[in-house]
Amino acid sequence: MSVSRTFVLDTNTLIEANNRYYGFDICPGFWFTLLEQHNSGRLHSIDRVKTESFGKRTT
Repeated sequence: MSVSRTFVLDTNTLIEANNRYYGFDICPGFWFTLLEQHNSGRLHSIDRVKTESFGKRTT
């Protein structure tokens, strides 16, 4: 029997990945894979992570 796992990432995980090892310009494949996993329903975060990462948008 196969168990499907889902994962939740917090803000620090994304910030540390960008600042230390997987910068957007150095390793775009890492970020593309995170997006693919999110789109497939295996990777999640909470709204607060979006706000902390990108700031509060007014538009």
